[in-house]
Amino acid sequence: MDIEKGQALLQHTCKNCDTTFIDGDFCPECGEWPDESGSEEFALDNEPETRTISFATITCSSCGTDNPSTNRHCEECGARLHQGALPVAPQPMIKTSAGVRAVAIIGTVIILVTLGSVIFNRIFVGDGSAATDATLTSSETTQVIAQAPLVAVPVIDWECSSELGAQFACANLFDGDPETSWNDDSSRGEGATITATFDGAYSLESIILTNLAEDARFERNYRIQGVDIVSDNSPIAAPAIIPDSMGPQVINYLTLRTTTITISVTTIYASAESEGEPAFDELALQEIEFFGRAVTP
Repeated sequence: MDIEKGQALLQHTCKNCDTTFIDGDFCPECGEWPDESGSEEFALDNEPETRTISFATITCSSCGTDNPSTNRHCEECGARLHQGALPVAPQPMIKTSAGVRAVAIIGTVIILVTLGSVIFNRIFVGDGSAATDATLTSSETTQVIAQAPLVAVPVIDWECSSELGAQFACANLFDGDPETSWNDDSSRGEGATITATFDGAYSLESIILTNLAEDARFERNYRIQGVDIVSDNSPIAAPAIIPDSMGPQVINYLTLRTTTITISVTTIYASAESEGEPAFDELALQEIEFFGRAVTP
């Protein structure tokens, strides 16, 4: 800007950022339009000293006016002169520690083992409420595969913890007669045991407990709810729960080379009055059947 002696000039004070500047239509600092109320006219009394000042300039992209590089806004049109690029945060790196990798591996192994167990139970055990698994050697596995088809296992001997006289004897459980039943003579049957011995070694697959089939008798007697099952080759008790309904109730039970099995009553369903007749104080069961495959010597 060329300034001569006596030239009338306007000194502005920016109302937005308080920057003082001479003439110019816009504040060089913030680009605000100057407020005339904050401007005062003055003139130089003496001839201004002439100096040659070299400074870097920046050309306004809006109006083409050259501005000092220190200006943020154009003195002519107020446009923003330049703005540095905003910093961009770097993409975070995904890091995994040895501990995280170990947890991931352990979790994968647990999932695979669980899936394998489910598949095994579906194939060999089924959907029953109880099952026990036996460890098979390669030779024993071959024997089981080569055995005869699934059969009803013959029971040659039996023993019950108690029985309500000859009419409701333990033997009635294995006679195949739907008109007979066993009644336990103990206190409501809880804690009663039934032991059956087979005519040889069998790979068991299921047990069927048959409740009384006549409505009134079914209601008036106590009934088996929960049991623990133990066999001579699988001494760990396998628990099972059977529904409170008349007729056959299937328990899936997988063993290998079993000759004797014991069923212990752990919980019971209560008896009740029926058709005006009082409830009995004994537990009743009509039949027990075992199904499996004969194991060759």
